[in-house]
Amino acid sequence: MEHFLKHRIMMYFLKKMPIIKYYNRAYFAKLKKFLQFFLMKLLHPDMPKITGIELSNFCCLECPNCPTPVTKFHKGFASDENIKLALKYGTIMEPFSFHRHGEPFMHKDFLKYLEIATNMGYRTVVSTNGILLDDEKIKKLAQIRPYDMEISLHTKESVAAFKKMTQYLLDNDIELPSFYGNVLSHNEEDVYKWLDELEVSKEIRKYLRRIYSHSWAGNVESRKTDYDSDIVKRRVKNCYFIKSNYVSVRWDGSIVACCMDSENETVIGSLNDVFNTKQNKNGYALCMHCDASWVNKYEAHEVKGIGQNEL
Repeated sequence: MEHFLKHRIMMYFLKKMPIIKYYNRAYFAKLKKFLQFFLMKLLHPDMPKITGIELSNFCCLECPNCPTPVTKFHKGFASDENIKLALKYGTIMEPFSFHRHGEPFMHKDFLKYLEIATNMGYRTVVSTNGILLDDEKIKKLAQIRPYDMEISLHTKESVAAFKKMTQYLLDNDIELPSFYGNVLSHNEEDVYKWLDELEVSKEIRKYLRRIYSHSWAGNVESRKTDYDSDIVKRRVKNCYFIKSNYVSVRWDGSIVACCMDSENETVIGSLNDVFNTKQNKNGYALCMHCDASWVNKYEAHEVKGIGQNEL
């Protein structure tokens, strides 16, 4: 009841602002979202930081270094209702992504919601394998101009998509705040070969970077490692999800504590009960296997840019 009353008070004041109520357009959307978020944080200072929603856990590839092909968690697509709730409760001026354990372009309305989120002032993130990128989507992405775009180079087709997207941006003098082709450590030799076969220029190769391939907190069985308790405690302490109260939203509206959680083992709430959702500062069972770069402060596997001389 207390949360319901607080929400009613917040919505009352928003509706009393005629400029916000009347001008529901892109250039007022940022102000509207900022005021809404400010009031929510004022009334619920401990609310978690929602930085996106998984549009789907379907994918058009079956990569060996990904848990998605073998997940036992049910597959589906995010509903309009869940996407709108995630945008409503999202943390302003933070990254807002539409992926977790699937390919965002599998969702028919991905670009629609990407544009809405960008206009609201979110630092929108596009992470894709590039397989579904065509000329029309590339032009639309360049028009929307997300804050961060990453194409993971899983296949030769992914490299071709990266080449085409990068060339379009260069030809039209469009610069995104952050744009990369991700060379994953587990298949980097293949990527080097594909880059040569597709005659990717030195100018385009400047936008490549190397990423360490982790085990998705042990959800990729072939790379799963059990770490001793001292290492786990240190990594729990370093984890920015736990430390900064970030959470991850699955396509069905469930909220999990870890972005690596493909099986929904760390469910701590839902979009229908955001204000009662809290992180466990002591960590989770998945933490026993987590080897993501950020939890060890990049000590063992530094993420670095790859310049033209390195490729």
